[in-house]
Amino acid sequence: MKILQKALLLSMLSAGFSCGEEGEEDSNVEALEDAETTESSTSSTSSTTSTSTTSTTSDTATSSTTSTSSSSASSTSSTSTTTTVSYHAHVCYTDITNSNLMHATNRTGSWVTETVDSSAALTGYQCSLAVDASNNVHISYLDYTNKRIMYATNTTGSWVTEVIEATNSNISSIYQTSTSIAIDSSGTIHIIYGHMSSTSTEGSLRHASGSAGSFTSYDMTGSNDVYMSAGSSNPRFTVAIDSSNTLHVAYVARSTLGLAYRSGTANSYGSETDLSSVVTIPQYRLAVAVNSSNLPLILSHKSSTLIYADRTGGSWSGGTAISTTTSGRFPTVDFTSSDVKFSVYEKVASGMRSATAAASSTSWTQESDTVSGSLQGTGGVLDGADTMHICGYGYGDYFYTSKAIGSDFTSMEYIKNDTDPSNGVIYTCDIGVENAEGRSNTIP
Repeated sequence: MKILQKALLLSMLSAGFSCGEEGEEDSNVEALEDAETTESSTSSTSSTTSTSTTSTTSDTATSSTTSTSSSSASSTSSTSTTTTVSYHAHVCYTDITNSNLMHATNRTGSWVTETVDSSAALTGYQCSLAVDASNNVHISYLDYTNKRIMYATNTTGSWVTEVIEATNSNISSIYQTSTSIAIDSSGTIHIIYGHMSSTSTEGSLRHASGSAGSFTSYDMTGSNDVYMSAGSSNPRFTVAIDSSNTLHVAYVARSTLGLAYRSGTANSYGSETDLSSVVTIPQYRLAVAVNSSNLPLILSHKSSTLIYADRTGGSWSGGTAISTTTSGRFPTVDFTSSDVKFSVYEKVASGMRSATAAASSTSWTQESDTVSGSLQGTGGVLDGADTMHICGYGYGDYFYTSKAIGSDFTSMEYIKNDTDPSNGVIYTCDIGVENAEGRSNTIP
Protein backbone atom coordinates (compact mmCIF):
# COMPACT_ATOMS: atom_id res chain seq x y z
CA MET A 1 0.00 0.00 0.00
CA LYS A 2 2.79 2.39 0.92
CA ILE A 3 4.52 1.83 -2.42
CA LEU A 4 1.30 2.74 -4.23
CA GLN A 5 0.93 5.82 -2.05
CA LYS A 6 4.42 6.95 -2.86
CA ALA A 7 4.05 6.29 -6.57
CA LEU A 8 0.94 8.46 -6.53
CA LEU A 9 2.69 11.15 -4.50
CA LEU A 10 5.72 11.21 -6.77
CA SER A 11 3.48 11.56 -9.82
CA MET A 12 1.78 14.46 -8.02
CA LEU A 13 5.18 15.97 -7.38
CA SER A 14 5.99 15.60 -11.05
CA ALA A 15 2.88 17.46 -11.97
CA GLY A 16 3.13 20.17 -9.35
CA PHE A 17 6.66 21.14 -8.35
CA SER A 18 8.95 23.49 -10.19
CA CYS A 19 12.35 24.87 -9.21
CA GLY A 20 12.99 26.79 -12.41
CA GLU A 21 13.27 30.54 -11.85
CA GLU A 22 14.40 32.07 -8.60
CA GLY A 23 11.57 33.06 -6.28
CA GLU A 24 8.98 30.91 -8.09
CA GLU A 25 6.11 29.85 -5.86
CA ASP A 26 4.78 26.28 -5.98
CA SER A 27 1.03 26.51 -6.48
CA ASN A 28 0.34 22.78 -6.53
CA VAL A 29 2.17 21.73 -3.39
CA GLU A 30 -1.07 21.52 -1.43
CA ALA A 31 -1.87 18.31 -3.33
CA LEU A 32 0.54 16.49 -1.07
CA GLU A 33 -1.60 17.17 1.95
CA ASP A 34 -4.37 14.85 0.73
CA ALA A 35 -2.05 11.85 0.72
CA GLU A 36 -2.72 8.89 2.93
CA THR A 37 -0.29 8.71 5.83
CA THR A 38 1.35 5.83 7.57
CA GLU A 39 1.56 5.74 11.35
CA SER A 40 4.97 7.07 12.40
CA SER A 41 6.96 5.19 15.01
CA THR A 42 9.71 6.34 17.31
CA SER A 43 12.09 3.65 16.15
CA SER A 44 12.84 2.66 12.57
CA THR A 45 14.39 -0.47 11.07
CA SER A 46 17.56 0.15 9.12
CA SER A 47 18.46 -1.51 5.85
CA THR A 48 22.02 -1.28 4.59
CA THR A 49 23.36 -1.20 1.02
CA SER A 50 26.98 -0.92 -0.07
CA THR A 51 27.70 1.24 -3.08
CA SER A 52 30.31 -0.58 -5.14
CA THR A 53 30.87 2.17 -7.70
CA THR A 54 33.09 4.15 -5.31
CA SER A 55 36.49 3.08 -4.09
CA THR A 56 38.00 6.31 -2.82
CA THR A 57 37.54 7.67 0.70
CA SER A 58 37.40 11.01 2.42
CA ASP A 59 40.15 10.29 4.93
CA THR A 60 42.53 13.11 5.75
CA ALA A 61 45.28 12.09 8.11
CA THR A 62 47.39 14.18 10.43
CA SER A 63 49.98 12.84 12.79
CA SER A 64 51.88 14.03 15.82
CA THR A 65 54.94 12.43 17.37
CA THR A 66 55.99 12.60 20.99
CA SER A 67 59.42 11.41 22.05
CA THR A 68 60.60 10.76 25.58
CA SER A 69 64.13 9.92 26.65
CA SER A 70 65.54 8.63 29.91
CA SER A 71 69.22 8.18 30.60
CA SER A 72 71.41 6.63 33.25
CA ALA A 73 75.06 5.74 33.55
CA SER A 74 74.46 2.50 31.67
CA SER A 75 71.58 3.06 29.16
CA THR A 76 69.37 5.51 27.19
CA SER A 77 65.91 4.66 25.76
CA SER A 78 63.50 6.50 23.44
CA THR A 79 59.82 5.90 22.59
CA SER A 80 57.69 7.45 19.86
CA THR A 81 53.89 7.59 19.54
CA THR A 82 52.02 8.53 16.35
CA THR A 83 48.32 9.45 16.26
CA THR A 84 46.39 9.34 13.01
CA VAL A 85 43.07 11.16 12.62
CA SER A 86 40.57 10.02 9.96
CA TYR A 87 37.82 12.35 8.82
CA HIS A 88 35.19 9.89 7.65
CA ALA A 89 32.10 11.55 6.22
CA HIS A 90 28.42 11.04 7.04
CA VAL A 91 25.63 12.27 4.76
CA CYS A 92 21.86 12.54 5.19
CA TYR A 93 19.59 12.76 2.15
CA THR A 94 16.10 12.00 0.85
CA ASP A 95 15.60 8.75 -1.06
CA ILE A 96 14.15 10.03 -4.33
CA THR A 97 12.19 6.90 -5.21
CA ASN A 98 10.71 6.13 -1.79
CA SER A 99 10.85 9.53 -0.05
CA ASN A 100 12.62 8.09 2.99
CA LEU A 101 15.35 9.58 5.18
CA MET A 102 18.70 8.01 4.34
CA HIS A 103 22.21 7.95 5.81
CA ALA A 104 25.45 7.24 3.96
CA THR A 105 29.04 6.95 5.17
CA ASN A 106 32.43 6.14 3.62
CA ARG A 107 33.90 4.84 6.87
CA THR A 108 34.68 1.45 5.26
CA GLY A 109 36.38 2.97 2.21
CA SER A 110 33.30 2.84 -0.02
CA TRP A 111 29.91 4.47 0.36
CA VAL A 112 27.42 2.44 2.39
CA THR A 113 23.80 3.62 2.59
CA GLU A 114 21.04 2.73 5.02
CA THR A 115 17.44 3.71 5.68
CA VAL A 116 16.93 5.83 8.79
CA ASP A 117 13.18 6.54 8.65
CA SER A 118 10.60 5.03 6.29
CA SER A 119 7.61 5.39 8.62
CA ALA A 120 5.75 7.99 6.53
CA ALA A 121 4.98 8.33 2.85
CA LEU A 122 6.93 11.59 2.51
CA THR A 123 9.71 12.04 5.05
CA GLY A 124 13.38 12.98 5.28
CA TYR A 125 13.06 16.44 3.72
CA GLN A 126 15.23 19.43 4.72
CA CYS A 127 17.59 17.19 6.70
CA SER A 128 20.51 18.57 8.68
CA LEU A 129 23.31 16.44 10.14
CA ALA A 130 25.93 16.78 12.88
CA VAL A 131 28.51 14.35 14.29
CA ASP A 132 29.26 14.40 18.01
CA ALA A 133 32.56 13.93 19.86
CA SER A 134 31.98 10.16 19.99
CA ASN A 135 31.36 10.08 16.22
CA ASN A 136 27.66 9.38 16.64
CA VAL A 137 25.33 10.89 14.03
CA HIS A 138 22.41 13.24 14.77
CA ILE A 139 19.86 14.30 12.12
CA SER A 140 16.92 16.72 12.13
CA TYR A 141 14.37 16.64 9.30
CA LEU A 142 10.79 17.22 8.15
CA ASP A 143 8.14 14.50 8.04
CA TYR A 144 5.94 16.19 5.47
CA THR A 145 3.18 13.59 5.53
CA ASN A 146 2.43 14.22 9.20
CA LYS A 147 3.70 17.84 9.23
CA ARG A 148 6.21 17.06 12.00
CA ILE A 149 9.74 18.10 12.86
CA MET A 150 11.78 14.98 13.58
CA TYR A 151 15.11 13.91 15.10
CA ALA A 152 17.10 10.72 14.53
CA THR A 153 20.31 9.34 16.04
CA ASN A 154 22.36 6.13 16.01
CA THR A 155 23.91 6.61 19.46
CA THR A 156 22.50 3.27 20.66
CA GLY A 157 23.95 1.38 17.68
CA SER A 158 20.72 1.45 15.68
CA TRP A 159 18.62 4.31 14.35
CA VAL A 160 16.01 5.73 16.70
CA THR A 161 13.66 8.57 15.74
CA GLU A 162 11.54 10.91 17.81
CA VAL A 163 9.15 13.80 17.28
CA ILE A 164 10.42 17.30 18.10
CA GLU A 165 7.20 19.12 17.19
CA ALA A 166 4.11 16.94 16.91
CA THR A 167 2.06 19.07 14.55
CA ASN A 168 2.80 21.96 12.24
CA SER A 169 -0.39 21.61 10.20
CA ASN A 170 -0.11 24.94 8.39
CA ILE A 171 2.93 23.79 6.39
CA SER A 172 1.89 23.64 2.74
CA SER A 173 5.22 22.87 1.05
CA ILE A 174 8.35 20.83 1.65
CA TYR A 175 10.26 24.10 1.17
CA GLN A 176 8.26 26.17 3.64
CA THR A 177 10.22 25.22 6.73
CA SER A 178 13.70 23.83 7.23
CA THR A 179 15.79 22.39 10.05
CA SER A 180 19.34 23.08 11.18
CA ILE A 181 21.19 21.05 13.81
CA ALA A 182 24.38 21.68 15.78
CA ILE A 183 26.03 20.25 18.91
CA ASP A 184 27.71 22.36 21.57
CA SER A 185 30.87 21.59 23.56
CA SER A 186 28.89 19.90 26.35
CA GLY A 187 27.22 17.53 23.89
CA THR A 188 23.82 19.26 24.02
CA ILE A 189 21.92 19.06 20.73
CA HIS A 190 20.35 22.20 19.28
CA ILE A 191 17.76 22.14 16.48
CA ILE A 192 16.44 25.30 14.81
CA TYR A 193 13.22 24.95 12.84
CA GLY A 194 10.26 26.97 11.60
CA HIS A 195 6.69 26.87 12.87
CA MET A 196 4.05 28.11 10.42
CA SER A 197 1.34 30.49 11.56
CA SER A 198 -2.15 30.50 10.04
CA THR A 199 -0.97 32.70 7.17
CA SER A 200 0.73 31.35 4.05
CA THR A 201 4.07 33.15 4.36
CA GLU A 202 4.64 33.85 8.07
CA GLY A 203 5.83 31.87 11.03
CA SER A 204 8.15 31.75 14.00
CA LEU A 205 11.60 30.41 14.64
CA ARG A 206 11.85 27.72 17.30
CA HIS A 207 14.79 26.18 19.12
CA ALA A 208 14.78 22.63 20.51
CA SER A 209 17.53 21.88 23.00
CA GLY A 210 18.47 18.69 24.83
CA SER A 211 19.39 15.09 24.10
CA ALA A 212 17.77 12.00 22.65
CA GLY A 213 14.46 11.43 24.43
CA SER A 214 14.59 14.75 26.29
CA PHE A 215 14.13 17.93 24.22
CA THR A 216 12.63 21.25 25.26
CA SER A 217 11.45 23.74 22.63
CA TYR A 218 11.51 27.54 22.92
CA ASP A 219 10.27 30.38 20.74
CA MET A 220 13.18 32.44 19.39
CA THR A 221 10.91 34.98 17.65
CA GLY A 222 7.31 36.16 17.68
CA SER A 223 4.63 34.09 15.95
CA ASN A 224 4.71 36.05 12.68
CA ASP A 225 8.28 37.37 12.63
CA VAL A 226 9.83 35.02 10.07
CA TYR A 227 9.22 34.94 6.31
CA MET A 228 8.41 31.38 5.21
CA SER A 229 7.39 31.14 1.56
CA ALA A 230 6.13 27.93 -0.05
CA GLY A 231 8.29 28.43 -3.16
CA SER A 232 11.36 26.37 -4.00
CA SER A 233 13.63 29.38 -3.51
CA ASN A 234 12.44 29.96 0.06
CA PRO A 235 15.65 30.49 2.08
CA ARG A 236 16.63 27.85 4.62
CA PHE A 237 17.55 29.27 8.02
CA THR A 238 20.70 28.01 9.67
CA VAL A 239 22.56 27.89 12.99
CA ALA A 240 26.19 27.82 14.13
CA ILE A 241 27.45 27.48 17.71
CA ASP A 242 30.55 29.26 19.02
CA SER A 243 33.10 28.22 21.66
CA SER A 244 30.98 29.72 24.47
CA ASN A 245 27.97 27.64 23.32
CA THR A 246 26.10 30.68 22.00
CA LEU A 247 23.79 30.10 19.05
CA HIS A 248 24.08 32.30 15.94
CA VAL A 249 21.02 32.08 13.67
CA ALA A 250 20.36 33.64 10.25
CA TYR A 251 16.85 33.93 8.78
CA VAL A 252 14.55 36.25 6.79
CA ALA A 253 12.42 38.74 8.73
CA ARG A 254 8.77 39.07 7.72
CA SER A 255 8.67 42.80 8.46
CA THR A 256 11.45 43.71 6.00
CA LEU A 257 11.65 40.58 3.79
CA GLY A 258 15.37 40.98 4.38
CA LEU A 259 18.21 39.16 6.08
CA ALA A 260 18.02 39.02 9.90
CA TYR A 261 20.25 37.65 12.65
CA ARG A 262 19.77 36.66 16.26
CA SER A 263 22.04 35.07 18.87
CA GLY A 264 21.71 33.67 22.39
CA THR A 265 21.27 30.54 24.47
CA ALA A 266 18.28 28.36 25.31
CA ASN A 267 15.28 30.56 26.16
CA SER A 268 17.51 33.66 26.30
CA TYR A 269 17.90 35.27 22.90
CA GLY A 270 19.10 38.71 21.95
CA SER A 271 17.10 41.17 19.92
CA GLU A 272 16.83 40.84 16.15
CA THR A 273 19.56 42.45 14.06
CA ASP A 274 18.11 43.92 10.87
CA LEU A 275 20.43 43.20 7.92
CA SER A 276 17.90 44.00 5.19
CA SER A 277 20.19 46.76 3.91
CA VAL A 278 22.53 43.94 2.78
CA VAL A 279 19.91 41.92 0.89
CA THR A 280 16.12 41.68 0.67
CA ILE A 281 14.41 38.33 0.08
CA PRO A 282 17.54 36.13 0.07
CA GLN A 283 17.02 32.93 -1.89
CA TYR A 284 17.61 29.19 -1.55
CA ARG A 285 19.92 29.05 1.46
CA LEU A 286 21.61 31.03 4.18
CA ALA A 287 24.96 29.96 5.60
CA VAL A 288 26.44 31.12 8.91
CA ALA A 289 29.76 30.47 10.65
CA VAL A 290 31.69 31.97 13.55
CA ASN A 291 35.43 32.67 13.80
CA SER A 292 37.81 32.03 16.69
CA SER A 293 36.66 35.29 18.34
CA ASN A 294 33.03 34.07 18.19
CA LEU A 295 32.07 36.68 15.58
CA PRO A 296 29.61 35.69 12.81
CA LEU A 297 29.72 35.67 9.02
CA ILE A 298 26.61 35.07 6.89
CA LEU A 299 26.46 34.24 3.17
CA SER A 300 23.29 34.33 1.10
CA HIS A 301 22.18 34.36 -2.53
CA LYS A 302 20.30 36.97 -4.52
CA SER A 303 19.95 37.39 -8.29
CA SER A 304 22.92 35.21 -9.28
CA THR A 305 25.13 36.92 -6.72
CA LEU A 306 26.78 35.65 -3.55
CA ILE A 307 26.15 38.22 -0.78
CA TYR A 308 27.92 38.53 2.58
CA ALA A 309 27.04 40.07 5.95
CA ASP A 310 30.19 40.13 8.08
CA ARG A 311 30.76 41.12 11.73
CA THR A 312 34.26 39.71 12.08
CA GLY A 313 35.64 43.25 12.00
CA GLY A 314 33.62 44.12 15.10
CA SER A 315 30.59 45.71 13.41
CA TRP A 316 28.34 44.53 10.60
CA SER A 317 29.30 45.20 7.00
CA GLY A 318 27.80 43.79 3.84
CA GLY A 319 28.10 43.61 0.11
CA THR A 320 28.82 41.43 -2.89
CA ALA A 321 31.22 38.56 -2.30
CA ILE A 322 31.16 37.09 -5.82
CA SER A 323 29.38 38.83 -8.70
CA THR A 324 27.06 37.54 -11.43
CA THR A 325 29.72 35.31 -13.00
CA THR A 326 28.38 32.60 -10.72
CA SER A 327 25.03 31.70 -9.24
CA GLY A 328 26.08 31.50 -5.59
CA ARG A 329 23.06 29.39 -4.65
CA PHE A 330 23.34 26.89 -1.78
CA PRO A 331 26.53 28.30 -0.24
CA THR A 332 28.44 26.68 2.60
CA VAL A 333 30.89 28.70 4.68
CA ASP A 334 33.33 28.13 7.51
CA PHE A 335 36.55 29.49 8.97
CA THR A 336 39.84 27.63 8.72
CA SER A 337 42.09 27.16 11.74
CA SER A 338 43.72 30.50 10.87
CA ASP A 339 40.31 32.21 10.45
CA VAL A 340 40.46 32.36 6.64
CA LYS A 341 36.89 32.51 5.25
CA PHE A 342 36.17 29.55 2.95
CA SER A 343 32.99 29.02 0.91
CA VAL A 344 31.78 26.50 -1.68
CA TYR A 345 28.64 27.24 -3.71
CA GLU A 346 26.67 26.32 -6.82
CA LYS A 347 27.84 27.52 -10.22
CA VAL A 348 24.68 28.42 -12.17
CA ALA A 349 23.17 24.93 -11.81
CA SER A 350 26.17 23.50 -13.68
CA GLY A 351 28.73 22.70 -11.02
CA MET A 352 30.47 24.08 -7.97
CA ARG A 353 33.06 26.74 -7.24
CA SER A 354 34.88 28.02 -4.18
CA ALA A 355 35.99 31.39 -2.85
CA THR A 356 38.08 32.67 0.06
CA ALA A 357 38.67 35.86 2.00
CA ALA A 358 41.42 36.69 4.47
CA ALA A 359 40.55 36.76 8.17
CA SER A 360 40.59 40.55 8.34
CA SER A 361 39.16 41.18 4.86
CA THR A 362 35.73 41.40 3.22
CA SER A 363 37.27 41.06 -0.24
CA TRP A 364 36.51 37.62 -1.67
CA THR A 365 38.56 35.83 -4.34
CA GLN A 366 37.07 33.09 -6.48
CA GLU A 367 39.34 30.07 -6.93
CA SER A 368 39.92 28.77 -10.44
CA ASP A 369 39.06 25.08 -9.99
CA THR A 370 35.47 23.86 -10.48
CA VAL A 371 33.42 20.69 -10.29
CA SER A 372 31.21 20.30 -13.36
CA GLY A 373 27.73 18.85 -13.56
CA SER A 374 24.11 19.76 -12.91
CA LEU A 375 24.58 20.11 -9.18
CA GLN A 376 22.48 21.82 -6.51
CA GLY A 377 21.29 21.43 -2.92
CA THR A 378 24.79 21.18 -1.48
CA GLY A 379 25.97 20.93 2.12
CA GLY A 380 29.49 21.22 3.49
CA VAL A 381 31.69 21.19 6.60
CA LEU A 382 35.38 21.76 7.33
CA ASP A 383 37.44 19.12 9.11
CA GLY A 384 40.31 19.69 11.53
CA ALA A 385 42.80 19.82 8.66
CA ASP A 386 40.88 22.65 6.93
CA THR A 387 39.52 20.46 4.12
CA MET A 388 35.92 21.12 3.10
CA HIS A 389 33.77 17.99 2.74
CA ILE A 390 30.82 18.54 0.41
CA CYS A 391 27.67 16.66 -0.56
CA GLY A 392 25.32 17.64 -3.34
CA TYR A 393 22.36 16.58 -5.45
CA GLY A 394 22.39 16.54 -9.24
CA TYR A 395 19.08 15.54 -10.84
CA GLY A 396 19.02 11.93 -9.74
CA ASP A 397 22.44 11.54 -8.14
CA TYR A 398 23.83 12.35 -4.72
CA PHE A 399 27.58 12.88 -4.73
CA TYR A 400 30.56 13.68 -2.53
CA THR A 401 33.69 15.72 -3.12
CA SER A 402 36.22 17.58 -0.98
CA LYS A 403 38.48 20.58 -1.37
CA ALA A 404 41.27 22.37 0.45
CA ILE A 405 42.11 26.00 -0.24
CA GLY A 406 44.52 26.23 -3.16
CA SER A 407 43.87 22.63 -4.24
CA ASP A 408 41.53 21.17 -6.83
CA PHE A 409 38.23 19.56 -5.97
CA THR A 410 38.64 15.81 -5.59
CA SER A 411 36.93 13.58 -8.14
CA MET A 412 33.21 13.26 -7.54
CA GLU A 413 32.15 10.07 -5.77
CA TYR A 414 28.57 8.96 -6.32
CA ILE A 415 26.83 8.17 -3.07
CA LYS A 416 23.50 7.22 -4.62
CA ASN A 417 22.75 6.69 -8.28
CA ASP A 418 19.06 7.12 -8.97
CA THR A 419 16.81 7.76 -11.93
CA ASP A 420 16.05 11.44 -12.40
CA PRO A 421 12.43 11.78 -11.26
CA SER A 422 12.04 14.91 -13.44
CA ASN A 423 9.59 16.35 -10.92
CA GLY A 424 11.39 19.64 -10.45
CA VAL A 425 11.92 19.10 -6.72
CA ILE A 426 15.15 20.45 -5.25
CA TYR A 427 16.37 17.62 -3.04
CA THR A 428 18.94 18.51 -0.39
CA CYS A 429 21.61 16.75 1.62
CA ASP A 430 23.85 17.61 4.54
CA ILE A 431 27.21 16.32 5.69
CA GLY A 432 29.30 15.93 8.82
CA VAL A 433 32.71 14.42 9.51
CA GLU A 434 34.18 12.43 12.35
CA ASN A 435 36.93 13.84 14.58
CA ALA A 436 36.22 17.38 13.37
CA GLU A 437 37.60 19.03 16.51
CA GLY A 438 34.35 20.61 17.59
CA ARG A 439 33.37 22.09 14.23
CA SER A 440 29.63 22.25 13.70
CA ASN A 441 27.77 22.19 10.44
CA THR A 442 26.86 25.53 8.96
CA ILE A 443 24.30 24.29 6.40
CA PRO A 444 20.82 23.00 6.98
